[in-house]
Amino acid sequence: MNRLRPPTAAVIVALGLAACSGSSGSGGSTPSPPASHPSVPHATAAPSAPPPAQSSVSGQPTGQPAGTQVITYPPWAAAGRLADGISAAAAQSGSCFTTSSATTAPGAYRCLAGNALYDPCFADTSSGAGKVACPNPENPDSVVIMTLTAPLPPPVTAAGSPIIPWLLVLTNGQHCLTVTGTGGTLGGKNETYGCPGGGVYGQPDQSDRQWSVLFAASGAPASAMTPMAVIRAYI
Repeated sequence: MNRLRPPTAAVIVALGLAACSGSSGSGGSTPSPPASHPSVPHATAAPSAPPPAQSSVSGQPTGQPAGTQVITYPPWAAAGRLADGISAAAAQSGSCFTTSSATTAPGAYRCLAGNALYDPCFADTSSGAGKVACPNPENPDSVVIMTLTAPLPPPVTAAGSPIIPWLLVLTNGQHCLTVTGTGGTLGGKNETYGCPGGGVYGQPDQSDRQWSVLFAASGAPASAMTPMAVIRAYI
């Protein structure tokens, strides 16, 4: 007696194809698409802020012309108190014998406390308290408060005179104070500003927004004078 053999895989595939073919006719029903889930709105990301401009050594964003920051030095505020950001490092008594040789700024004087010479010192003219503030060239935000033992001398600077910067801060970190006595010479140029590690020779070139000077380290020959940009100038 012959036994029935199970259908082969080929037969199963053929039967499946025939069933699909039959269902695709005009009388067949089209299977429904799977149910879709309700769409969830995606949060729209806020536009990212542009990256901040990179700063150069002089504090100016790159892509813009660099420039020297010219600071009108204001050590005193109203009512006889120091301006914000200015602090007293010491208090002394002394007198001012003439207007400043370091700057032509109004209210700037040349003063003595014992054997110590201070120039410039800025008068507190708002309160009549008889005091001057003498800044530290290495840190102009720190001052010596000098109580005057004699009245201030009369001003001698003519109105409208150009104000000479009394302090230059260079890109090499040097804080250079106006030479008010006899300075040296180098390469035929007079030393105009004295710095802890050298000097500035000739006058600052102010023809551009970025001022520059000729700087030479202490003991260097004239050939070593180097153009140096001025970061800040205090007047």
